[in-house]
Amino acid sequence: MIPLLARISLRQLSRQPWQSALAVLGIALGVAVVVAVGLANDSARRAIALSVEQLDGRASHRIEPSGAGIADAEAARLLQALAPYPATPVIEQPLRLEGAGLTLLGIDLLQADALRGNALAAEALPDPAQLADLLTEPGALLLGATDARRLGARPGDRLSVRHGGRTHQARLVGVIEQGLDGIALADLGSAQWLAGRDGVVDRIDLVLPPEAVAGVAAALPPGLRLEASAQRGAALHEMTRAFRINLLAMSLIALLVGGFIVYSTQTFTVVRRRALFGTLRALGATRARIAALVLAETLALALVGALLGIALGILAGRGLVQLVARTIDDLYFRLEVSTLALDPATLLLGAGLALGVALLAALAPALEAAGVAPREAMRAQGLERRAQGWTAPLARLGAALALTGWLATLLPGESLAQGFALLLMVVLGLVLCVPALLRGAAAALAGLGARLGAPLALVLAARTVAGSVARTGIAAAALALAVATSVGVGVMIESFRHGVIDWLDHTLEGEFYVTTDSREAPLPRGLDEALVATDGVASVIRARRMTVTTHEGDATLLVRDRPTPEATGPLLLARLDGDPWAAGRILVSEPYAHHHRLAPGDRIELATPAGWRRFSVGAVFRDYGSDRGLLMLPYREARAHWEGIGIGSLALRLAPDGDPQRVRERVQALAESHDRTLLLTASGEIRTLTLEIFDRTFAITEVLRLLALAVAFVGVLSALLALQLERRRTHALLRATGMSGRALALTLLAQGSILGLVAGLLAIPLGLVMGELLIRIINVRAFGWSMALQIPPQALLSGPLLAWCAALAAALPPALRAGREPPARGLRGD
Repeated sequence: MIPLLARISLRQLSRQPWQSALAVLGIALGVAVVVAVGLANDSARRAIALSVEQLDGRASHRIEPSGAGIADAEAARLLQALAPYPATPVIEQPLRLEGAGLTLLGIDLLQADALRGNALAAEALPDPAQLADLLTEPGALLLGATDARRLGARPGDRLSVRHGGRTHQARLVGVIEQGLDGIALADLGSAQWLAGRDGVVDRIDLVLPPEAVAGVAAALPPGLRLEASAQRGAALHEMTRAFRINLLAMSLIALLVGGFIVYSTQTFTVVRRRALFGTLRALGATRARIAALVLAETLALALVGALLGIALGILAGRGLVQLVARTIDDLYFRLEVSTLALDPATLLLGAGLALGVALLAALAPALEAAGVAPREAMRAQGLERRAQGWTAPLARLGAALALTGWLATLLPGESLAQGFALLLMVVLGLVLCVPALLRGAAAALAGLGARLGAPLALVLAARTVAGSVARTGIAAAALALAVATSVGVGVMIESFRHGVIDWLDHTLEGEFYVTTDSREAPLPRGLDEALVATDGVASVIRARRMTVTTHEGDATLLVRDRPTPEATGPLLLARLDGDPWAAGRILVSEPYAHHHRLAPGDRIELATPAGWRRFSVGAVFRDYGSDRGLLMLPYREARAHWEGIGIGSLALRLAPDGDPQRVRERVQALAESHDRTLLLTASGEIRTLTLEIFDRTFAITEVLRLLALAVAFVGVLSALLALQLERRRTHALLRATGMSGRALALTLLAQGSILGLVAGLLAIPLGLVMGELLIRIINVRAFGWSMALQIPPQALLSGPLLAWCAALAAALPPALRAGREPPARGLRGD
C-alpha cells in the first residue's frame, strides 16, 4: 500500500507542478531571509571576535587607567613589578591612513612573540630587517595584506596619517599576510608619536596565571584596575545583541508567512483530491496512512524549499552582511566584515525551521484528509464546508489569544525574548481573525452589490471569495501579516525619527561645533578662551567624552558645561527637586537608567584617580546617541576628580549680530597657530548627518519588509491559482452560457482586488498594534529608548494600496489563464 500511495502522490504533484513550485518558492524565500540574517549576524560576531583577538593577542588581562592614560614612568614601575609575567604597554587609537579608517596598535615589539603569537616572527616578514626598521624608525608601520591591497600600498611607500587634527608621514616597512586586518601596527614609541600620546600609554596588556590575578589586582595603585581581556569581547557582543535579535525576529516573520503558503497549498491539494482520498479509504487505506501521505508530500516540498532557500540565503547574505556591518559601524564601533561566515549551525537552523513550520502548517490539512469519512470525502464540497465552519471558532481563539497577549504586555518585565513572544501572540491572534473577517466582508459586499445592481463580475467575485475561505482566508492572512509588518515597522521608524529630531533640537545648543578629526583627541589648550574673545561669539559650551568605571562595568561619561539660560539643554524626563546640576549630582541617560534600574535620587559610584566617588542621580535625560547609556557631569565638578580632562568639543553660540564667516576665519587662524586641523561644523550639518545615519540604520529593515511582502505575494498567487483550478468547471459553465473570456478574467481580477483590499484594510489596525508594541515593549526592553507614537498618514494609505497592488498582480496570471481556456476543456476536467 505504501509504494502505491507514494506513486499516487508523485503523480498528483507532477500534474500540477506550478502549485508545488509556489509552495517550494514560499518556503525558500522564508528560509533565505532567515539564513541571510543568521549568516550576517554570525559574520558580524566573528568579525568582532577576530578584531578583539587581533588587538588583545594572547593577553589574558589588561591594566586600565581611570583617567586619560598611564604615564610612562608609572608604566615602567608596573612593568618592573610584573617582571615574571609577559607584559607590554599598549597604544590603541583610531586613525585615518590615506583616508581609510584603521586602528593604530602600538606595543613593545620585543614582547610580541609572548603576547601576539608568531605573527611577527622572522619567517612572517618577507625581510627580517623590517623588524629592525620598526624598532628604530619613527613612523614605521606594518599592515595586513588585505589593507595594503585596499590602499594600493607597498613596502617602502610613504603614507599620510591623520589623528587628532594632526598629519604625519609614516612609512610602510612590511606587510603581514594574516592577522592584521584593520590594524596598523607600530612600535610603542612610533605609535605615541603618531597618536599624539607622548608620555602616556593607553593600557598595559599582560599574561597572568589564574593564581596571580588576585595579588596583581590588589597591588595596583589607585586609579588603575585589572580587567580580564575576555570582558571586552563580551561587552562588544552584548552591545550589539539587541540589534541582532531584532533582525532575527524580522526574518522569522517571512518564514511565518511561508508557513501560511504551505497551509494554503496543502489545503488545496486535499480539496482537489478528496474523491481520491475517499476511494483510498474505501479500499482499505487507514487514516494514519492518508495523513502520512500529506505530511510526506509537505516534507518533500519543504526539503526542496529549504535547500533552495539556503542557496538563496547565502547569496543574499553577502549583501546583507555589509548592511549589518555598516549599521554596527554607525551605531556602536568600527567594524570591518570582509567575508561571509558560513556557519553550518545557521544553515541547519534555517532548514530545521523550514521543515518544522511546513509540517506544522500541513498538520491541519493532513488531519482533515484523514478524519473525513470516505463517503463524505467523495462529496464535491465536503472539505470546503468543514473549512467554513472553522472560521468563527478560529476567530474566537485568535481574539482570546490577542487579548491575553495584550494584557500580558501591561505587566512589568525586562526580558526581550518574552517581549517578542508577547508580540507574536498578539499578532498571531489577530491574524487568526482575518479569515472570518474576510468571509464576512466579502459576503456583505456580495449582498450589497446584488441590492444595488452592481456588475455581475463583482458580485460573483465577492461570493467566490466568501465561499472559498479555506484558501482565500489563509492568503489574506498571509498578506495582511506582511503588510501589517510594513505598517507597524513604518510607524515605529516614523516615531523614532520624530523622537530623534526632538532630541537633536535639545542637544544641539550651538550654531557651530569645533572638534578634531578624532573623538579621543583633545582640543588645543586655551582654544575656548580664544574663541570666547572672538567678535560675534556670545558663549561657548565645553564638552569631553571619557570612559569611566562603575561597579557594573565601564560607562561613557560626558563632561560638559552647564546649559546656559538661553539654551534648552538635555531633555529631562525625570528629576529631583532643586538643581539637577548641583555638586554631588550626576545625570544619567534613559537607556542607562533602564539597563541599571536607576531613578532620580539613587546612588552611583565612579572610580576616580583618588578612589571611588559617590554621586546622586539628579535627573534622567533623553538620549538616542547610544543604547548602552550615558552619564553626564558638569565640567567644573568633573575637574575636581579627574585632572587633565581637556576639551573634546566646543559648541559656539553666536551673538545676534555674529558673522558666521568671520567665526570660520577665526577658527582657521587658531588651527594654523596651533599646527592642528580643527573641524568647524554647523549644527544643521550635524542634524543632516545624524538623520542620514538613522536612515542607513533602517535600510536593512526596509529590505526585510520587502522580502516578507514577496513571500506574501507568492501566497496570494498560490491561493488564486488554486481557486481558479478548483473552479475550472464552474468557469467553463459560465463561458458556455454566454460569459466572455474578458468578463471571466475581470471576475478573477475582482476576486484578487477584494482579497487585497480587505487584507490591506485589516492590516492597518494590525500594523498599528504591532507598531505600538514595538515602541512600548521591544524598543524599551532592547535599547532603553522610549518615544511618542507617531502615525504617518502615508503608512495608512500605502498599506491598503500595497496589498491591493500585490493581490491584483497575483490575480493576473490565473485571470489570463481562465479567460483564454476553451470552455470544452474545462468541462472535460483534468
